[in-house]
Amino acid sequence: MSQTPPEVPDPADAALRDAADALARRVLDRLPALQAHGRAEIAALPPPLARVLLARLDAHVDREAVPPASDWIDPDRSRDATRAWRDAARQAARVPAPAWTGFLSEGCHLALSAAVRPAETMAAVAFDDDGPAERPVMPLLARVAAVAPVPFLAEIARRYVERKGLARLDRAALESLLRRIDRRMAESFTADEWADAVAPLAQLTEPGGMPYALVVALFDAKGQTEMARAFAGRGRQSPEEIRERLAALVPDASTDLAEEATTLPETDASISAPDPERTQQVAAASTTDHSNDAQVADVQVAEVSDAAPDARDHPSHGAVPAAEPERTDPINSVDPDAPD
Repeated sequence: MSQTPPEVPDPADAALRDAADALARRVLDRLPALQAHGRAEIAALPPPLARVLLARLDAHVDREAVPPASDWIDPDRSRDATRAWRDAARQAARVPAPAWTGFLSEGCHLALSAAVRPAETMAAVAFDDDGPAERPVMPLLARVAAVAPVPFLAEIARRYVERKGLARLDRAALESLLRRIDRRMAESFTADEWADAVAPLAQLTEPGGMPYALVVALFDAKGQTEMARAFAGRGRQSPEEIRERLAALVPDASTDLAEEATTLPETDASISAPDPERTQQVAAASTTDHSNDAQVADVQVAEVSDAAPDARDHPSHGAVPAAEPERTDPINSVDPDAPD
């Protein structure tokens, strides 16, 4: 009688738990659970962690802000009043002392997981509470935008579902879409862009460096098995060591990054970074109350201009349009129904 072999534990899972526990201890040394902690204190923490904790604090306030349905109250005026109360309450929100340790621990695990395995983690965040297998897509993407370690995940996903006319997604489809976006973008990363992708992990781990298991898992999650293999078994690695290794592994870009950004064809201009102010509005749209989707959808993910320069002044030929490299639009090429 054959037996199913036991599953081999992923070393990254243990490394994630250890790194998250260490991060929580460092924060507790700075902000002990002796008093309530508000937005200003949380905002001063490492950015990837602060983003997650503030989003979870906002979500708690939003749950408190759900008004009871009543035929005695005009729904439009109630919705406006609820939104105004929610905005004020978010600014006054704080984590009570008895809840701080658990709140912080969960946030540390979530922030580190998002830095290493963004697609898997963001799908889990979007489908956090109980509900149907499929959900309205815009509230899901608002949740992703609130805590995603990189802005392009929610933005490209939004543009894709709008082009496809997708109103609802289940968890598997959302995770597949986010993973394909993440991997598609990673295919053309330069060494500097890879260093930026590793930066959230560096900000959340100890000064002694990042555990190699987490670095390897980060590259694996983006479909870069060769790069993952190059970093395997190297012990803790500092950001400087990572950058030096990346410079040796990834060919330099043929043009300066800032210069190249002015010559992208129109299709690629659509995935430039969203306006920060609009992105904050998107994060504010995240709510656990999906009973009225129009209320959530009134603030969308930041719109991005599709305009791109038609020509630029060539440094040696005067005002001559530069030849633009052919590039694949990652928005059009991502298919959530295709296998990962």
